[in-house]
Amino acid sequence: KSLRGSTPVTTPRTPRASGTPRTGQMVRITVCTPSKKAVALSMRPEDKIGKVREAFAKLHKQDNKDNFDLVFKNQMLLDYHSIEQSGIYDGATLTVIGHEACYIVSTWQDRIDCRRLKHGARVIDAGTGACRCVFDGHEDLVHSAVFSPDGATLLTASKDQTV
Repeated sequence: KSLRGSTPVTTPRTPRASGTPRTGQMVRITVCTPSKKAVALSMRPEDKIGKVREAFAKLHKQDNKDNFDLVFKNQMLLDYHSIEQSGIYDGATLTVIGHEACYIVSTWQDRIDCRRLKHGARVIDAGTGACRCVFDGHEDLVHSAVFSPDGATLLTASKDQTV
């Protein structure tokens, strides 16, 4: 039988969003820290977010992959979801939250003798609980402490009206 003049049969294709990876293909992801340090990764769509975190931690020489979270389109990513489930596409940029060191400032007072108190502030590493440094010298209660935007300087204010 001749096929001349017959209509060819085609299978309809499901439209794919631009950049949506197919299973087995690699997805290029950029992971960016708040300080604008970036790491480029190539992962499979079926890889879990936990694997992305491990790869970033290894390339960024992080001892602990649990001291930061990954965010994509203002959503925190879950380790047990795959790249595809998380809606991450080829060329996407993920943001690292909590990558930089985290410190807590606590104010304190110690009794020097029965009449005098010593006042100051301590900087504590939130991850380990270790005291990083002690600031003293105020003669009255320290009521405020704040880090500079770059995190290099700590400013304390006291009831003795000194800064």
